[in-house]
Amino acid sequence: DLMNLDANYNLSQGVSQPPQIPVKNATNFIINENIPIVEKINSTIESIKNMTSNSGKDIFLMITYDQFSALTSLRSNLKWKKDQKLFISIIANDALNNGFNGQVFQLSSDQWSTLFNFLNSQIQ
Repeated sequence: DLMNLDANYNLSQGVSQPPQIPVKNATNFIINENIPIVEKINSTIESIKNMTSNSGKDIFLMITYDQFSALTSLRSNLKWKKDQKLFISIIANDALNNGFNGQVFQLSSDQWSTLFNFLNSQIQ
């Protein structure tokens, strides 16, 4: 019987697995890899909150419900820094999932320009 099983399923050859790391180690690796990014975003949020009156700051705080998520989404792809239309598109296309609220859809073109210039100077 064993010979038949081995003939059918090649049990004697064993199994080859690619190199793996434990999930806990992978999780720690990802967390440690992102610490500088998280610190930079938190620093940007603190800097914005500590600013004196600024129209860009006011607009940003008005249109976000989660500043961390909003800055993270913008920081993940910096191509928007060169193109205001792309900036608007990135925010408007997935606003509610990226920390922005529905007020982004009510911004005037002047407010978009102010916000674009403000965030362009804040996000490095």
